[in-house]
Amino acid sequence: MRNVYKSLMVVSAGFLLGAGVVWADGRYWTYDASAGATAPENVQAGQPYFLQTGRSEASGSAWFLWGDRFKNTSSLTSDFVYYFEEVPGVTAKNGAKVYYIKRQNGDYLAQPGNAQIYTPSVERAWKVVVHTAVNRDPEYAYSHPNAEGEAPTQYKGMDAYINEAKDNNNFADLDLAAASYLNLNNGLTITSVEANQPDEPTSPFMALLNYPGDNTASYVSLGTDYSRNVWLVYPATKQSAIEALKSVMQETTGGQTLDEKIKNYPLGNGVAQYSKEKHDKLVALWEKAKAYADGTATGTDAEIEAVAEAILPAYQDFVSTPNPLVPGYYIMTSWRAETGSGYDGGALYDRSAVDPGDRTLRWTLRENDGVDYREADTLSYNTCKMVWEVVAAKEKGLFYFRNFETGNYIGTASQLYQSISVTENPVNTYNIQANPKIPGFFSFYSPDLPKSSAEYSGIHTERALTNVVPWDWTSDGSSWHVRTISDSEIAKLRQLMEQPRRNAKLQRLVDQAQNALDAGYRYMAVDASGNKIESATSGTVEAVDGLVQTADKLACPMADPQEGTGADHELAVLLDNNTATYFHTSWHGGNDAWLKNHYLQFSLDDAQDELLLKWVKRLNGQSALSNGAPVRVAFWGTNDAAKLDVTKTTSTKEDGTEVVDYDAWKKNGWDSLTISTFTYPYALQLNADTKINNAVGTVHFKAPQPYKYYRMEVLTNGGNNAMNSGNKYFFGSEFRVYKGAFDKVASPIASVPEADVTALADALKTARAEVKAEKATDATTDALQKVYEKFLANYPDPARVTDLIAKAKEIATTAEEATGDNAGRLGYYKAGAKAALTAAADAVSQKLAGIQATRQPNIAEVNEMVAQMQAALTDMDNALLAPTDGVYMIQSESSNKSNNGKVIAAKGSSRDSYWTIHFEGTEPADPNVVGADAAYKETANRKSHLEYYWKVEKVNGGYTFKNLYTGLYLERDTTKNGAAMRQSEKPSTIAIEYAKVPGAFNLVVGNGKTTNRYVNAQPDARSMSPYIVTWNVAKGADNSAFSFKAVDENELNDVLADGVVYELQSKTGFQIVTLPFAIKVQANDGFYHVIGQNAATKDVVLKKAEGVIPAGQAVIYKPANGNTDDFINVTPVATDYKQLNATFTPAQSTDGLKGVFEKTELAVENGVLSADRTKVLLSEKGDKVEANTGYFGKLQPTTEAGDLVIPANGIVTTIGAVRFAPAAAGNGVYTLGGVRLKAAKQLPAGVYVINGKKVIVK
Repeated sequence: MRNVYKSLMVVSAGFLLGAGVVWADGRYWTYDASAGATAPENVQAGQPYFLQTGRSEASGSAWFLWGDRFKNTSSLTSDFVYYFEEVPGVTAKNGAKVYYIKRQNGDYLAQPGNAQIYTPSVERAWKVVVHTAVNRDPEYAYSHPNAEGEAPTQYKGMDAYINEAKDNNNFADLDLAAASYLNLNNGLTITSVEANQPDEPTSPFMALLNYPGDNTASYVSLGTDYSRNVWLVYPATKQSAIEALKSVMQETTGGQTLDEKIKNYPLGNGVAQYSKEKHDKLVALWEKAKAYADGTATGTDAEIEAVAEAILPAYQDFVSTPNPLVPGYYIMTSWRAETGSGYDGGALYDRSAVDPGDRTLRWTLRENDGVDYREADTLSYNTCKMVWEVVAAKEKGLFYFRNFETGNYIGTASQLYQSISVTENPVNTYNIQANPKIPGFFSFYSPDLPKSSAEYSGIHTERALTNVVPWDWTSDGSSWHVRTISDSEIAKLRQLMEQPRRNAKLQRLVDQAQNALDAGYRYMAVDASGNKIESATSGTVEAVDGLVQTADKLACPMADPQEGTGADHELAVLLDNNTATYFHTSWHGGNDAWLKNHYLQFSLDDAQDELLLKWVKRLNGQSALSNGAPVRVAFWGTNDAAKLDVTKTTSTKEDGTEVVDYDAWKKNGWDSLTISTFTYPYALQLNADTKINNAVGTVHFKAPQPYKYYRMEVLTNGGNNAMNSGNKYFFGSEFRVYKGAFDKVASPIASVPEADVTALADALKTARAEVKAEKATDATTDALQKVYEKFLANYPDPARVTDLIAKAKEIATTAEEATGDNAGRLGYYKAGAKAALTAAADAVSQKLAGIQATRQPNIAEVNEMVAQMQAALTDMDNALLAPTDGVYMIQSESSNKSNNGKVIAAKGSSRDSYWTIHFEGTEPADPNVVGADAAYKETANRKSHLEYYWKVEKVNGGYTFKNLYTGLYLERDTTKNGAAMRQSEKPSTIAIEYAKVPGAFNLVVGNGKTTNRYVNAQPDARSMSPYIVTWNVAKGADNSAFSFKAVDENELNDVLADGVVYELQSKTGFQIVTLPFAIKVQANDGFYHVIGQNAATKDVVLKKAEGVIPAGQAVIYKPANGNTDDFINVTPVATDYKQLNATFTPAQSTDGLKGVFEKTELAVENGVLSADRTKVLLSEKGDKVEANTGYFGKLQPTTEAGDLVIPANGIVTTIGAVRFAPAAAGNGVYTLGGVRLKAAKQLPAGVYVINGKKVIVK
């Protein structure tokens, strides 16, 4: 017999029941594994069973269904026991028995869509059928024939079986309820009674599923997945008390002695040490249990059970509660560094302290990799970036981590295994928890980090990289030791940090100022006479010119054996005037690898000290590849021709190991000259129709003396990452070398007052001296800042002018004027506006060109031209025919046919959810034609949808958009990082811009610095239910282009009189409706009010509604029998849209039926409609109702017959006990083991600490 027991506490997850909870009779169970699983046809109602996942059996383990999770354990309890309870009077179509699945505690497996996976209500229970699993081959293939000339469609697995059955019109053997990829003896599937679409033979069934893949930590789910739908069932029998006690002991220590199990838990009062008192309590309890188990002591079943009950909680209480990490200063070191080899001390640090542009969390990894930590080293400035202040958050038990040097906080990450950021402000709280697997180590986790396969993700070190990422908070890489930094040490570090911080601040300012100064210089190629070679600094590649014109002047010892040799790839192709060929340095390993930076050597006929190099990127069709293009390059020179063949050296150690020094040449006759950077501003004109932007670039440098021979060492390329086989390769299609010179005519610096340039250069010289000496002063920093700002104020950047000219020309090119058939149309321009804008742009362009023919403009000239262009653009804006105050439909003008013509709609009154803002209003002209060939038309009742109409009003800075259906305003949804739209009670200003498509506008919800500033009609590809989002860019007729379709007020009032569309929640059954405006009830409309509840029958009694249903008043609607429509028309009381007075506040309930305008979570024992809308069910934990619906509160008792009744499964007793989603933040939800959970919603059964109080969740 295999003993099986499951403790009340799961050590790995931290769930447990507290002391004093009485174990039910028969808590301990066992099964005979040797007898095998019960055959599906022998499953009996009323027999207790264990349900083992088929996936675990197939992999040689045993994971069982355990509530809403899965558990692999050597012992099980009643938490694992299930019964098949026969549904009386119901059979499947094939005559098979129909069951409910019931737990030992009386709960049922709930029907799909229920808030909780289990329910105490049989009305919510899932009706299932048990099938003998039929094996299907996941590799089975089928080719579906297509039209003549088209390749067949290939299908695999169940898709192959299904499509083959369709083509043969033979579904007899398909058996989708029983089909599975798992082939197990006595395997069974548990599915819904009918397929998802009962009359469709290829429709799948809803099944009870195993865990996905190897993710045993996942929750149980219902769905269709043929790789995880098989179960094995074993009859369960009760264990004796003494057998159960032995199982508990086995579960606790895994067969070890207790001393061996807990030997690594240090006792004491220090941080991360464990309580001696709790230790002694556990040991005493264990000795008592051991005496019972050994037979050296006797006791009653109750006494033995009491000991068994206490062991695991005592063990968990000891191992999970080390002395905490309290607010203070610490250095955190990784488990990896302490247990692995090749690491340094492994400290966590803020990378921005080293590189201000890299705002990520890192760890020090290895010695001599740039940032090192050794605990034995004296505290120094280097240590400051590794010191973290633990700061208590407002919520009890939550903490922030603030870096001592930078003041940044540990933030979050965009996804799993992506670097965790550091943030200027505290945005992400963390739990500090003892790692449940590694004694003496802490883990720092947050529910706000992207979730891993475990419950939550923690701060985790990558094994071979310095990255710190979110991953399983219990894993070894997420485990940390802490070193406490005392107050006196902090005071010392503060002093040590003062000067380095001044140095770093001045260094950053020096870099900024130098970059600004360098940006003002332009360089050119010149011929022997000093005349500018115009083609050198352009995208033109028409001739092999310059100082290097033959391949014998080039050398590169690390040419790739495949893409660096041969007619199309040898070095000579860099000088063949053919951009279709390219040269590539080695990306191969082995003998072909060059494991240091690669270089290109070139020889000149005459020594030169100033050069300009031109590089054309490797092309791929009609695009340029950047990943291998040289970017940052170092130059080396020699005048000794004998050194041209000096490259790497190879030597042999005494042990025979070969050592290659790839940089030996740097120490043998080659002078280090300077470092410079390629930029690629030029477009390559590939042919008459194709231009490839940023394909051509140049780099300029000056050597301290003339050299005949140069090497260009590529320090970084466009990819700038670790390359194949250790190579950091580069590639290109063309290369030119020219004599270089300063281009005064093209250089903006020439138009900056000379005094400002000199002042900045002098200030930089002074600052560099202090930085080099590491003695930066505040005075020098302030002085440099002052002259830098003056330099910028007088820096004449011509791009300020050319950008505005380009903008004007783009508008003038796309704009159309409101003349002829376009007269008066919104989104068109007044007559003459295009000509005026074009003339202004041409005039400024000519003026700029005239100046630049001899020099660059000065700041006054730039400012003047900018002002002229801004005035012209403002005049153009004013000439645009824009919406005036009125009612409009906002229609998509996207070139995407499925979007074009749809309008923005407010599909309900919620202010919390962005899902209410949709776009709809068109449908396929022919439902059978889809894809690129589909055509679309307006829906038949489009004008009757009040939710499509918006009252638009001009305000300062833009417009407000108020929906006539909801009475709410359109605004950006800031809770979604601004990536969606929602509704608001308060007006929100939305700007509009010409969309560069005649008749269309962009709706703008942010300024130029705002991410996702354009409203965008982006369909949701997953659900095919389009909703309105925001986007970073707007390009012509993309999904950001909208038109304003004016609505005639009289026509709109006619719509109200004829009735407006209300979309039913279901074509059949009862539904609760809460409309935002008052309606008139017509005869036989199907609306009902609630009279009350009959105490004897439990029926909810209804009477027909008459007269007016006020705005915000919940009411019952029941479609007529046989209804096939998905909407009805309702007649507003208002006959003028201006008197609609839509509300977003529910009316006070007088009959117990309560309306809601937000998705609302209910307290238990309110009333909700059943899934099939035929009954009223008492609400259970997690039940929610949608916006514009409602629920039943406490109802008045009644004996009236009424006009209609709704059967109910209980008496509704709750009065207004409602919690609105999203719930307000509290002190948090924790397991008794101290693990913080995301929220109090959908918790598995167990005991939790919620807002400081112990709560039992059933």
